[in-house]
Amino acid sequence: MSRRLSVSLLPGLHPPEQRGGTALVIDVLRATTTATTFLERGADAVMFAPSIEAAHALRASLGTGTLLAGERGGLRIDGFDLGNSPLDAAAREWGGHTLVMNTTNGTDAAHTAVQAAQHVLLACLRNAPAAAARAQALAQGGDITVVCAGTDGQVSLDDCYTAGVVVRELLGPAGETDFMLNDSAQMVLALTARWPGPQAALQASAHGQRLLGMGDIDLAFADLALDVTFCAELGVSDCVPELRGREAEGLVFR
Repeated sequence: MSRRLSVSLLPGLHPPEQRGGTALVIDVLRATTTATTFLERGADAVMFAPSIEAAHALRASLGTGTLLAGERGGLRIDGFDLGNSPLDAAAREWGGHTLVMNTTNGTDAAHTAVQAAQHVLLACLRNAPAAAARAQALAQGGDITVVCAGTDGQVSLDDCYTAGVVVRELLGPAGETDFMLNDSAQMVLALTARWPGPQAALQASAHGQRLLGMGDIDLAFADLALDVTFCAELGVSDCVPELRGREAEGLVFR
């Protein structure tokens, strides 16, 4: 019997019949890219908190070495140490630190995915081949679901394009024969042929346009445009954040 490869265009659209298995959560602009970069640069763990209040509570309980990272409207949350910039995550080494993250879309998507999946990974363009390979290993012939975070409750081109890249990696160069793709998986796979590359797709997305536009309006936000370029790099990281447990309300990725 064929196993299922499904894509959820939004977290709430997770196939109700597909529980268990392995889920890859995507918020390419920018939470899953940033989390991947923190771990790539040596962070002890990245924790996804379900709210700003929960993030503060986690820092209080975890103590020394815990930093808060996150955004609202693309900008750093007041009282947090860092925003949601993968460039900031790439700027230094994070050994000895746990990063507690809360963002507008990505952290909520992970909390939704964990309710239905046995294994949860964080995927982005930078780690897409490695994330697909790890998902295949964890699934052991079982079902795989790719969950797009979307933007403010809307389906987003940037996440759907990235999901298409991940689906393409899961199918392999010859096309995997034992997967049964749902309609959304076939749709996002088609998107990968629509754009000449990740940079063009991310720049064309509404979310990408917003980040680029903020940099154009105010030079203080110029790094947001550079974030888009960083997030569009394909297959440059072997780091795949994997859910390893929970700490209070937080999801622990290592």
